[in-house]
Amino acid sequence: MQPERTEQAVRMAAHACGLWFDLWQNPESRKRVIVVANKDVMPFGTMFRQALQSEVVLAALKRRSG
Repeated sequence: MQPERTEQAVRMAAHACGLWFDLWQNPESRKRVIVVANKDVMPFGTMFRQALQSEVVLAALKRRSG
């Protein structure tokens, strides 16, 4: 599957399931990671975006995209 189509399919599925969706790109490897979160756990978009900037989450994303 093409990366653009994968992104679109996951974005649509996330929206349909009530999930937050974002793409994160590792600045070192340039690999992209699709990130989703449950809106029941993080009811506000700002919470989701702040979580993506936390050290713990960034470390996990870097491990997964190294």
